[in-house]
Amino acid sequence: MGNFGRDILKILRADMGSETGIIGSLDLVTFPKSRGDKVSVGVKKPSNRGSKKKKKKGALEDDPALNEHIVDAAINMQLPVSYVGRRARPAAAAGQGTSQHVGGDPAAPHDIAIVCMSPSSVPELGQLRLGALKVHPSLLPKYRGPTPIQTAIMDDAPSTGVSVIEFYHTGEHGNILAQYPYALDSQSTLMGVQAALALLGGNLLLKVLGNLEHVRKHSARQDRAQATYTEQACIENTRIVWESMTAAEIYKRHRAYCGTAHMSAVWRRKHIMHTVLLLDMYLPDPDTPVLSEHYDDRPPGTV
Repeated sequence: MGNFGRDILKILRADMGSETGIIGSLDLVTFPKSRGDKVSVGVKKPSNRGSKKKKKKGALEDDPALNEHIVDAAINMQLPVSYVGRRARPAAAAGQGTSQHVGGDPAAPHDIAIVCMSPSSVPELGQLRLGALKVHPSLLPKYRGPTPIQTAIMDDAPSTGVSVIEFYHTGEHGNILAQYPYALDSQSTLMGVQAALALLGGNLLLKVLGNLEHVRKHSARQDRAQATYTEQACIENTRIVWESMTAAEIYKRHRAYCGTAHMSAVWRRKHIMHTVLLLDMYLPDPDTPVLSEHYDDRPPGTV
């Protein structure tokens, strides 16, 4: 979910560069490998303004390149970058700006931390005057966990959304500060929904930060009885079984995981099993003739 954090970071950076913005300073704090994106924010005082789970066997790893994308984006925006458990990285290759290592530093001069997707827990970021918030791409308490968008697509959910909540070092159980819904349809894809929710979430986050005291007074507890949970994506999610899957199910899996993993299938040739990656796919146009008539009614595996 590195792109989700990167897009929100861009929105916060744009606010910091605005004369009417509320962001006074902004640092990126991230893991050496793509395990989550955190943003430490220095918020200007408004002036006259209103449990850790083990990964499933065969779990799909986040692409480390996604993590580097958000790091490179931060450096291009001349923002300080720090890695949890590592020394700080300069704000720009040319040496512009300064960078502070804030992981575990109780004297870190940050007002608030923003977590944009994450592993089940993140290290303490020191003393934060305003605590920490989390932006999660679902309407909590539904779809807690690491794959909220993928699971919503696989569930054929008519809608999802984005939530800004209080963050207490782990999970998505904090009080809800703000939410915004987003409609899904039969063509929704992971990358498309993720980009839309990042835009909604970034702007919603700015509204929360601008009215933080008021919003916190009117926050809502999550109803545990309504909570649903998502699991770490695994290889089986993207593996095609021709004998049991319909075209619609295969295409839905492609929509849910495209951008992070390719669908794959196993073919046998001369007693040797070969894994084939399907880089793209689409459903045939119902008005366009295909090799067999009424293909959508044929049993799985039929050509």
